[in-house]
Amino acid sequence: MATVHVVDDDLTLRVLLEKLLQSQDYEVQTHDSAESLLEAAQQGARGVVLLDLHMPKGMSGLELLQEHAPEPVWMPVVVLTGHGNVDVAVSAMRAGADDMLEKPVDRDQLFSRIKPLMEKEERRYALRGERLEMQGCLNELTPRESEVMVLLFKGLTNKDIGMALGISPRTAEVHRGRVLNKTMSDGVTDLVRQLMRLGLAPE
Repeated sequence: MATVHVVDDDLTLRVLLEKLLQSQDYEVQTHDSAESLLEAAQQGARGVVLLDLHMPKGMSGLELLQEHAPEPVWMPVVVLTGHGNVDVAVSAMRAGADDMLEKPVDRDQLFSRIKPLMEKEERRYALRGERLEMQGCLNELTPRESEVMVLLFKGLTNKDIGMALGISPRTAEVHRGRVLNKTMSDGVTDLVRQLMRLGLAPE
């Protein structure tokens, strides 16, 4: 389940944010350090992160973003910053943060920032699942079927595929049917659409 991860070394703020978010039926996990969040992310945690930029012990929030935000396991991040720390907040946005909130955190602003990012994360997670499923289907293709798929993606007909691979149009048609069946596609157009949407288009 997607969770809001609250990362702050201030226990009072962690408890306050946890109660606020739970009042809106969010699952909440609190972390007293960037390292704790990083460990959770590496173990498959998902959701939205509320990240304090200034934590005196260990890795700072900014360092966490700069080192790990590009990784596939990462989640949308709202940085929490004190008044007057605009430059640091800008650096955080450049490092991969999605939004920022100024302390003390306003209840309505908190909810308005969290909701769209949680929806974004749910879509990303669903797409990731579809991508893994399709990749599994593609892995089931034989080398010849993979060749045929690439040529189908390029828009070649059975006759053109046969000429390109040195096989008969009928054999090309058989391979085409197997490709569509294994990828659970309704047709070539559907196959192309799925591969493009999932970022699996052949080079």
